[in-house]
Amino acid sequence: MEKDRTGYQFEGWYIDENLTKRLNPGGKLPGHVELYPKWTTRSFPIYYELEEGINSPYNPHEGTVESGIIKLYPATAKDRQFIGWFLKGKRVEYLENGIHEPIHLVGKFQDPVIVSFESNGGARMKDQIVGLDGHMTNWPKPLRVGYTFEGWYLDSDFKHQCQADHVFLCSCSLYAKWELTFFEVRYDLDEGMFEEEPMERFTCLTPTFLLPKAYKEGYDFQGWFDERGNQHLMVRKGSINHRKLKARWLKQSPVLFKVESSGKKD
Repeated sequence: MEKDRTGYQFEGWYIDENLTKRLNPGGKLPGHVELYPKWTTRSFPIYYELEEGINSPYNPHEGTVESGIIKLYPATAKDRQFIGWFLKGKRVEYLENGIHEPIHLVGKFQDPVIVSFESNGGARMKDQIVGLDGHMTNWPKPLRVGYTFEGWYLDSDFKHQCQADHVFLCSCSLYAKWELTFFEVRYDLDEGMFEEEPMERFTCLTPTFLLPKAYKEGYDFQGWFDERGNQHLMVRKGSINHRKLKARWLKQSPVLFKVESSGKKD
């Protein structure tokens, strides 16, 4: 009769299907009896070998053939990047179902590949550790008032742009490239005309300039007003938004001339 089953411990023969009545080896048996074997799962140790660092408390230290798939959690070490757990030289993230022998895992670390960012006047960016495949998944997009971000570059001269599929093999710095953002002044003359050349584009570095005067026959120019009814006389240096302005006019009153008679006759 079978007394060997991978991953299980044989506990004896029983004469009932519910395994409550164990067979007495010295007892007498009837002429015909059906026997049932009892098995219990065997626990096998899981060993973790680390030359440095600390193992995760979530990693189990034993398993059975009935444990199912076991997820392995990374070990940690200060200023080091965990590469993974290796079983018989092969990197594994899980232990397969059906553990039936002792498991020996080896954890390995490496120096992390760190990317730092020179934002060149933009918001400060935190350093990032790239993945084990050398790719950076979270590309930061900095902000700088009055400027448009044009991408990250591998050099401070902005000759070699760093693309999203770049593989980082060693730690390095990336440099943010910026271009001045141009803002527009949109004028609605309301059938009038400019008396002087208008300034229609500006940046945050453009010196303060006065808004142009306008002319409309039969009307007096009252100034430039935005959609909220606020009057604008100029655009100050450092402004960082578009302007939509409309000319306001006041109809001129007709000039009346009174002709008086002298009362003399020729």
